[in-house]
Amino acid sequence: VIFILSMLFFIIINLSAYGIQGWNASFQLINFYSFFNFTNLQVFLFGVLIEYFALISAMAITICLSSICKTSFLTVIISVFLFFIPIYIHFNKVNFFNHIVNLLPVFALSSKYIFNSYDVYSLGSIVITLPVAITLFQILIVLIASLLTYQFFRKHQIA
Repeated sequence: VIFILSMLFFIIINLSAYGIQGWNASFQLINFYSFFNFTNLQVFLFGVLIEYFALISAMAITICLSSICKTSFLTVIISVFLFFIPIYIHFNKVNFFNHIVNLLPVFALSSKYIFNSYDVYSLGSIVITLPVAITLFQILIVLIASLLTYQFFRKHQIA
């Protein structure tokens, strides 16, 4: 519900700033450094999809931690550590760690950064951009966390 309300609020802000015709304008008019040839509407829709996957993956990680940890307090502390500490980590010299940190759910919530970044990921001979890499990584996180949660809750005893 909160996600839908925030997206509606964002739509109202964009409509008041750009008008209905502004959705068809090129995204490169707003972000000069973006190499994506998308309209504002396409960036908004892709951004909502990526943000939705990021929220689902964050929930999957939290549920997985809940199945592993003994107390809910420990689950909250580890979740806060996992989701907010990467914001303050910057690896200036090490590009490999930057690529990993950019895939985390907290960075997936910034559509402006995602579509303004020149980061690419290579998987063998396949080269993918940051938005595609984030989406695939979030889906992978959900699948792994779901399997782990199932395994740990199956062994979980109710007191």
